[in-house]
Amino acid sequence: MYRRLVFLLLGVMMLLPAARDHAAPVQASLPDGTLLNADYQRGEADQPAVLILHGFLQTQDFPTVRRLADALHEDMGYSVLTPTLSLGISDRRQSLACEAIQQHSMESAAAEIGFWIRWLIERGHRHLALVGHSMGSLMVLAALPDAPPEVERAVLISLTYIGQHLDVFERGQHQNDLRKARKLLTESPDRLEAYHIAYCKAYTATPAHVLSYYAWDQDHTLEAIRRAKVPVTIILGSRDRRIDPDWHRRIAGSGGHLIVIEGANHFFDDAHEFDLLDAVDRAIAGDSELP
Repeated sequence: MYRRLVFLLLGVMMLLPAARDHAAPVQASLPDGTLLNADYQRGEADQPAVLILHGFLQTQDFPTVRRLADALHEDMGYSVLTPTLSLGISDRRQSLACEAIQQHSMESAAAEIGFWIRWLIERGHRHLALVGHSMGSLMVLAALPDAPPEVERAVLISLTYIGQHLDVFERGQHQNDLRKARKLLTESPDRLEAYHIAYCKAYTATPAHVLSYYAWDQDHTLEAIRRAKVPVTIILGSRDRRIDPDWHRRIAGSGGHLIVIEGANHFFDDAHEFDLLDAVDRAIAGDSELP
């Protein structure tokens, strides 16, 4: 409740002298020359730095990510970095259509997260938290095994797994696409085909690229939580129609700490953004399990 009041008093606080830097656009290059974009907001020196990753095919400006990033910085004093994954496109600044030729994988996403972790460490941050939204949470999980000791916590918002949406809305399609991709991997590995993945019904990719995401099924995702080297908090909305209700039960037995926000949907719109902010802040601070 206290944190919600702080959030609502932001307009008053903005009249006071600024104690932290404003958001600054950042551009960096991968070794192959690919240009990466991010926004960076430097916070208070005694607070952790937070990397927030957007969902599938989106950017750093996705509303759920942008609202959370600004609130964590402005209200809580965290340094916040919000990168846009390149998805194989240099200087990408817009969301990517499902029908576009997809030239990325779960491994390339994890590698870019690792790049930005090192970027934060090089700027003096020694206490980091990784936050992901939706499929961005899976990518955070994929990056954890290679994360350095400076990464101390992971917060997974609206965590899903590959195949879940299709199991709910188009039963059987995921298994058909999985068989097709495995067959093409041996017979025609460079062939582009349309697949179902997440909310996409015509996701155009090679079999190896799509299989890198398909590997993150329910069992693989739960095992990644169990094996995580840092505390993992999973935050779900009770009215998230993209998530099977049984997923809540399975997460609860995974070793991660589950928080369910009553009435919230997949994006934590409207008043639920305050509940999300409070839950993420408590998870980063290490007291998410307190009453």
